[in-house]
Amino acid sequence: MTICIGAICDEYKAAVVASDKMVTAWYPPIEFEHDTPKIEELSDTCVALTAGSALAHTELFREVKSDLATISKPLVSRITKSIKDSFVEQRKNRVEELYLKPKGMTLESFYKEYADSLPAEIVVGIHKKIEETEYELEILIVGLDNEGAHIHGVRDPGVSDCYDSLGYNAIGSGELHALSTFMLNNYTPKNSINHAVYLVYEAKRNAEVSQGVGKSTDMCLITDNGIKYLSMDEMAKLSDIYEKKTKPEREEISQLVKDLPFGDS
Repeated sequence: MTICIGAICDEYKAAVVASDKMVTAWYPPIEFEHDTPKIEELSDTCVALTAGSALAHTELFREVKSDLATISKPLVSRITKSIKDSFVEQRKNRVEELYLKPKGMTLESFYKEYADSLPAEIVVGIHKKIEETEYELEILIVGLDNEGAHIHGVRDPGVSDCYDSLGYNAIGSGELHALSTFMLNNYTPKNSINHAVYLVYEAKRNAEVSQGVGKSTDMCLITDNGIKYLSMDEMAKLSDIYEKKTKPEREEISQLVKDLPFGDS
């Protein structure tokens, strides 16, 4: 329950990201906005944003940062590979903790030692649980390297996708509203930085109608100069533009509807 958005701009020379601050807990069901940003810096010019479990990314990003610690200016593709590898490992650990360790088995020992000796129905049942177990986490990676700006995604069961040609992507419960904003505006990576910053903001605001998307917003701009977080004053300017763009249009449409000749206004 969240929204995380990334867009490439300025002819692949920059990128913009945004996220809300909503955290959803299921037991008991509760939603609240948290001060900790969902934007995780993985290098001087690359960030990752997460949707799904509010806790699953902690150990994953710790491992990724350790893996990248000795690499100067890693490529975004290299960062994505590290995230994907850690994702697969974390999912494997969850499978073992849920279904195998309580029975004294590991994933390796189950297939090598026990699969042939246990009753077939037990083996099939455990195998099905292993295949269906999700890590309940989706990750959006947005960054810049010497090859340009990139957007990647990592999702269950540990697969990655590249969105460079499209130029944007969103994850979380508000993704359809966010993505439709880019589609309706015919967005491409050729768009200017100013246009990209505003449209990412508009996409986030449009996503707020979805369940679980918070009103607070964090945004940053990624360029050769590094990662710049938008200030409160800059966010206020974007809000002013958004209000001016949407409110008059709604009032005008409302009046046009009232003027239709199908009945009393």
